[in-house]
Amino acid sequence: MANPGKLKSLDLNAYHTELIRNNQQHLLKLIDKIIKELSNPFGDPRDFRSHQRQNMSNERLFYLLIEESKRTFKRGLIVTATVTKVFDSKAIARLDNGLSAIVQSTAVLDEGSNDRLKDILDFGRIIQGRIERIIFDEENKFEVQLTCKKNALSSHEHYKQDLAKSLGIEAD
Repeated sequence: MANPGKLKSLDLNAYHTELIRNNQQHLLKLIDKIIKELSNPFGDPRDFRSHQRQNMSNERLFYLLIEESKRTFKRGLIVTATVTKVFDSKAIARLDNGLSAIVQSTAVLDEGSNDRLKDILDFGRIIQGRIERIIFDEENKFEVQLTCKKNALSSHEHYKQDLAKSLGIEAD
């Protein structure tokens, strides 16, 4: 292990031939793995998901990771969340399904309000919000944005249009 370059001097082909001649070919894979481990100690042999090898969309990956579907977790859905952090301009909340959601101050405070977000939301508070956006455009970065304004929670008209369009029917 101190000098992995010595492994290159081994005649592995002759050793493989000798193993086959002695009817011990089952050891070939084991020897190869030992040589790889000694050449690259503690190396991770797994292939990682990269943008070039990605064989599924970020949207599909998102729904697989959260164990939900487009029908059960979508824009317009009213969810319950627990506030975990509060900043000046936004709050982070944990949804019931374990996802983190961002609540912008403009999604809580009314225009012209003198209140601060920290005055309204605090750690541990349970809130209701409507999913405003689900973003899965970037590799390994997913974001859920909530709105908590009363008019967004009480009126479903805006979201009925989206639902009708996604189902291919008219909103009426």
